[in-house]
Parts: sequence; C-alpha cells; structure tokens
Amino acid sequence: MISRRKLFSMTLMMGVLFLLFMLTQLYRVSVNDYNTNPYAGEEPGTGSSAAFDPLSDSAWADMEEGGGRQVVYIGRADAGLGGVVSQWCAYSKRALTRFPTLEAYLAQEEVQGDVLCLDAGSVSWASDGALLMELTGRNLTIVFGDLPEEKELTASPAFRRLLGIEGIREPGGVDLEGVYLYSGFLIGGDAVYRADSPEEADRQDLELHVPWYQLDSQTKVYLAGLLPGEDTGRDSRPPLIWRNTVERARVFAVMGGYLEDETGLGILEAIMAESSSFDLYPVVNAQCLSVAYYPSFASENQEELQRIYSNGLKMVAQNIIWPSLLSISEQSGFKMTCFMTPQFLYRDQEEPETDSLTFYLQQIRDRQGEAGWSAEGMDGVSTGEKWSRDSAFLQEAGSGYVFTAAYAPEGGAEELAASAAAGEAPAVRTVTGEAPEDGALLAFASEDVTFQGVTHRAEQYRYSDDLRNRSLQTALGYTNILLDVRRVLWPEEEKDQWEHYSQEASGNIGTWWKTYGCFDKTTASEADGRVRDFLTLNYTAARENNVITLRVENLRDTASFLLRTHDRQVASVSGGGFSRIEKDAYLITVTSDQVQINLTN
Repeated sequence: MISRRKLFSMTLMMGVLFLLFMLTQLYRVSVNDYNTNPYAGEEPGTGSSAAFDPLSDSAWADMEEGGGRQVVYIGRADAGLGGVVSQWCAYSKRALTRFPTLEAYLAQEEVQGDVLCLDAGSVSWASDGALLMELTGRNLTIVFGDLPEEKELTASPAFRRLLGIEGIREPGGVDLEGVYLYSGFLIGGDAVYRADSPEEADRQDLELHVPWYQLDSQTKVYLAGLLPGEDTGRDSRPPLIWRNTVERARVFAVMGGYLEDETGLGILEAIMAESSSFDLYPVVNAQCLSVAYYPSFASENQEELQRIYSNGLKMVAQNIIWPSLLSISEQSGFKMTCFMTPQFLYRDQEEPETDSLTFYLQQIRDRQGEAGWSAEGMDGVSTGEKWSRDSAFLQEAGSGYVFTAAYAPEGGAEELAASAAAGEAPAVRTVTGEAPEDGALLAFASEDVTFQGVTHRAEQYRYSDDLRNRSLQTALGYTNILLDVRRVLWPEEEKDQWEHYSQEASGNIGTWWKTYGCFDKTTASEADGRVRDFLTLNYTAARENNVITLRVENLRDTASFLLRTHDRQVASVSGGGFSRIEKDAYLITVTSDQVQINLTN
C-alpha cells in the first residue's frame, strides 16, 4: 500500500516533469518561427550557368592546360562515354578537346593531351593500334571505354601489346557468377557482387557474360569477374578493368559498359589516382535525402487508402509515414528535405486542409530538416497554376514560409527555373530531381538556380547502384537519395504500400551509406551552396617531395577536396584541415586560397 507521503512525492515529481516538458516546448516555440525558412535569408553566392554547365562547350574552354589536366576525347559527342568524359572534365576542372577519330587527333599538333579517352565505336581496330604505340614514349594515360569483339582484338598484335593481352583463355567468353572490386580503386573498399541467397539474387544486374583475356604479369586488375565454383584468386578471375604499362604510357581497359553512365565519373578519377603520385580534386561533400511529395494536406484517394490502411490520407501521412521517416533519419543521420505538395489533384473539388501545416513545419525544423516544394501535380496542372493554388493555401494557413528548394520531375529543372524567374513559381535557388538520360548530374538550371540530380531511389539498391554509389562518392563526395511518397499514397502494386516500401528504403539507407560517414549530411539548401562553390571554383595543384601546394580560385568561404596518395599519410594542412577517409584517401577542407599539405611516409 502506498503511503500518502509517497503518493504526494510521486504526484509532485510527475507534475514537475510535466511542467519541465511544457516549458521546454513553449521555449522552443517562442524562439523558433516555424513559418519562416532559415535558409531564405542566406546569400546563395554567385554562379554563371554559361560558364559552368558541365555539358556545354564553355564548361572547359577557359580551364588551364598542362599539369596532367588536358584531356582528349576520341569519339562521337553523343556517345555515352562522351557525356561522362564531359561531366568529369567540368567537375574536376580539366580542359577537354574532342576529335571524331584518332587520325584527326594525330593530324594536328596544337593539342597534345595528358589523358586520351577512346570510344570503342570510333576506333579503327585494324590500324589504330600501331598509331597508339607510337605515343607510348610520352607521359600519357590512355583509357579504352570498351573493347571490340575477340576476333578484332586478336587480329591486331599492336592492340594486344598495348593492352597487355597475351591471349584468350576461353573463346566466346564465359558466364560469371559475380564481380569482384579490388580495394584501393574506388572509395569504400573492396566489394563482392555475387548473390549467395535468393534475396540477394534480385540485386544482381551486372553484365555476367564477358570475354576472358589472359593478361601479362605486369598488368594490374581493379575489377574482375567471379566464376562459378571455388575462387582461387587472380588467375581464376576474368579481368574487367585493368592497367598495362608500355614505356611511359599507362593504358587502361574498361569492359562491361561501366564508363557509359555516371558510374564512369569515379572510375575515371580512380584511373587518374592510379596514374600519378597523388590525385587532388574538388568534391561537393554533401549527402542528401529528398522526400518527394510529402507532406500533402487534401483528402484524396481516400477509398484506396481506407482499404489498405483503414485510414485516410491525413492520418496515413501523419501517424504511419511520418514516424517511419523520423526513424530512418535518426538511424542513418540523414537530414530530410521534405518537398510538400498541398494536394495531388487540382481539377477535383477536394481542397487541402491547413490545420496540420504548422505541425509539419515544426517537426521538420526540429529535426534539422527543410521543407521544400514539389512542382508537379497528377492531373496535368501547369507549374504556374499549381504554384498559384499552393501559395493561396499558404496564405490561408497564415504561413509566411518561403521555399528555397523545389523538386521537379525528370527533365523539368530548367522549366521550373524559368517559371521561378517569371514569378510563376517560388523563387527557389536550387532544384532536385532525376536528371534526364543525357543530362548532367550537377549543373546550373539557370543563371541563378542550381540543379542537384538524384543518384539513387531509396527502395531500390542493386549491385549496379552500389558500384555507382562508390563511384560518385569517389568523384564527387555526393549522394541524393529519392524517397517518393507519391508511390505510397497512390500505390499501383503491393510493393508500393508503405509496409513494403519503408522496409526496403530503411534497410537500404541504413546499410549501404554507412561507409560514407566521412561526408556531411545536408539539406537541399545547404547542399546548394556547396554545389555552387564546387561548380565555380578552379584550382592548381603541384607536389614537390612530400609537400603539395594547392591554389584555389573563386573560393567563397570553404571548399572540400579529396586527396588520394600512395602509401603516404597527411601530417598537417595549412590553410585548411583534413580527415582520413580510408587508407591513402583524405578529405581536405580548404579555408584559404593557398593551401599547403604536408605528407609523411
């Protein structure tokens, strides 16, 4: 039996705890204006879309030649490799010159080049081998984006010598069970892409039928195939990416189409690291989680949601989806940028309700997230009409919130930026979305608006996604994961239901990005400033003994660089700081336009 004294003490304690909780909440509300965007008052910085569009000719026109940064591309501009090389040169500040054929390149003398990237479709495999062999006396890196059929390659002794191929192990190629990535090439260590269970079988989407070449003993392999049965090491692994050395030239072969999309960005940068005593280049240093089409405030698709969840849209969004999103964010450390859409359908009679807007703005801000705007409806409404209706909703709710970030459908970033300039959309300064197939991952959508491309979908993570993730972290220190809530609120398949969707998304985000905790988690507007700095800065770097001197142009505040060495450690940095990513890889934070990096054995 509880005595009166104990009962009084317990009641008093509970009252004090309740009072402290209420006072804390009142204090947070009093010092935070949840109807304002803390990023809206910040100066976004300067940038020129004309000078720094990664796919425009001007992107590399003014960059310095020499210092290992003059790249020559041989092939069609519209080939997959051509687009990847263009982006890579713009991001890493390398000068790029293009020629349709090797013969055209050799016919001139003005451009020599430090790196030669060849599209397999533009190489004359019968005659170009001898021409390339004549270049091996130069300090040159040669990259083959792919190789031809076996019979074409075996008919050219010059190409076999160039590539370090002694012969063919299995005519007609072999069927692989998986792929092995050796450590030290891409950031993130080694990886085995082999399905050892039925669940993992769904992740296998890499090319598994490949030729098997016997390589010279002096070659170095970075990516190799895994055959069925016991793996006995290098001799039992068909090479997919390797390096050969001929006189002073370093020759790299990349098979399997890995240079045809964004995965090639990191592979090219890793090739540069393998071709020199050090590799130092700028990175974005931003890891983003974009939650598209959330929250929403209209009672839409009620019948279907009632059937699945026994609740309407408002309750599903607030009581089912939101707690799961908080759990994903807290466990992974990602900051959410929630791109809201007050409603999905603008032609019906359902109007959004304003009562929960403040709740979401408060919750998002308390979790160091950001509220953005989704620019697309589901019934063909124009961007201008959607914004007119959405801004009326905000006014009705008494909210003065100003959006600085928006989500646009694939290929819609430039249109949205134009609408913003015309006053037909919020005056955002950055747009997130999926880049079109031939578009740049990071760019200026207009003179003042940046574009941050989506790198991964939260619910999907196959082996090619992991290879792309490692590559983009290597080249850019950047990721942007898309969590599409519209699929959940308007499900077409059972896997779209939140129970299944959130399980996949939570598992993927919480597992596959753990390795990259060295990079900063940011919201879209925080990443915007970093993307601007990344696109607009330029630099030069030189090494003398154990000292690397870095000079940065157009440095606004701070910038991030990634340094890769060979069995050297960073001892100190003047004009910035550093942190170790993994063996022989460091993140350099630059705070001055002149930086000195001191290495030690």
